[in-house]
Amino acid sequence: MTVDQRVQFCPHCGEAILGLKAVSRGGMTRMQRVCLDTIARLTVDGVPPTFMEIARAIERNKSTVYRLVHGLRKRGFITMTNGARSISILPQVPHADAA
Repeated sequence: MTVDQRVQFCPHCGEAILGLKAVSRGGMTRMQRVCLDTIARLTVDGVPPTFMEIARAIERNKSTVYRLVHGLRKRGFITMTNGARSISILPQVPHADAA
């Protein structure tokens, strides 16, 4: 993630403070991390969950899950095809500057 000089990091958790959103150094919001972890947890025998199943698990509405999932896709954490249960989590390559 390219960091603007005006960005400040929380001394406790290392998350960037950008207005009202907390963005981790990995480039996803806290709720996107919850959503991604939930997708991984609810994927059974290679079959990913539906948007409604994710919404129930994280106690949010379906439109919020839609926004979170599409944010994860845009950032390259998941892929989706047209169709139900089409979310696939992509393997992440560690950054070269990671300690």
